[in-house]
Amino acid sequence: EVDISFDELINNLNMAFMGDFEIRKSKWLLATDIIYLNVGVDGGGTVPVLVGSTPEADFLAKVDVDAHVKLRAWVMTFTGGYNLWQSERATLDVIAGARYLEIKVSLEPTLRIGGLGETVEDTAAGVIWDGIIGVKGDVRLNDNWYVPYYLDVGTGDSDYTWQIAAGVGYKFDWGDVKLVYRYMDWDFSSGGDLDDLNLSGPMLGARFHF
Repeated sequence: EVDISFDELINNLNMAFMGDFEIRKSKWLLATDIIYLNVGVDGGGTVPVLVGSTPEADFLAKVDVDAHVKLRAWVMTFTGGYNLWQSERATLDVIAGARYLEIKVSLEPTLRIGGLGETVEDTAAGVIWDGIIGVKGDVRLNDNWYVPYYLDVGTGDSDYTWQIAAGVGYKFDWGDVKLVYRYMDWDFSSGGDLDDLNLSGPMLGARFHF
């Protein structure tokens, strides 16, 4: 189990990218969303390891552990959709498509007892395709301010996956600026290399119209 907090991501970030592109014609739309994440974190500590036992006592050895964790992931969502409802105050699009996840998590611990040490490597990796359906749109507060929302659910190579996002946006002549909180989750079959994965956090960006 690997849990990487936001401040650790910022301090140990190797590279990250997030972006989306959407085209519309009449009521129809095509969209793609891409996330790339590459992060490495170093840590360490001393742990007790049971090396022997008798009815009277357990014998423990102190093992120094230095570890390097590296996570690399691609998440790509491809959707097509149709504008089901539109008014002066709100829009509602229904969407369907697929989500692609490619992930690799590498753990390289170095175990030391006294002056002796040994480094081992354990890697969990997978490529996951899921079909998804969902809704997206905006709720307008006034001529400039609006609330964007997004929700999808799906299944396929994973038991299920879902994503939700909502926030606030402001319209300019050239486009929009949005602040959105986003949560993505996958649940995988038990017994595999990957058990559960979720990505979440705030997202600040600009949307250009052309």
